[in-house]
Amino acid sequence: MNPYLQKKILTFNKHVNDFTFYVSYGELPVPSHEALAIGSQNITKIDLKGVGTAIEKNKGEGVEPKGVIAHFLDENGLFSLNLVESVFEKNTTVEPVAEDTLSKLGSAFTNLFSGIISQ
Repeated sequence: MNPYLQKKILTFNKHVNDFTFYVSYGELPVPSHEALAIGSQNITKIDLKGVGTAIEKNKGEGVEPKGVIAHFLDENGLFSLNLVESVFEKNTTVEPVAEDTLSKLGSAFTNLFSGIISQ
């Protein structure tokens, strides 16, 4: 058994409304007849609510939803949901800033000492 806390992350890129997902065991390293003795391979059912509300709340010009990320902790064999977050990307355009007076003055001094004459 690993003595360190294990973090697991699941990313859901396409969900824009509330949804449910299941966390299950993958392929168990035991023969199939022994796996049947274990019973259901489902670990837990997660209902995520408020996804649509979060997307509507953060809707705006240049804001694109990138998905929902669920963070899990696997501590000593106990699997638990730690955090769920909605991720957004904000695209902004940077307007060119006009050269202010101090920049012009600094350029003039630089040109004066470098011997470059501006017209």
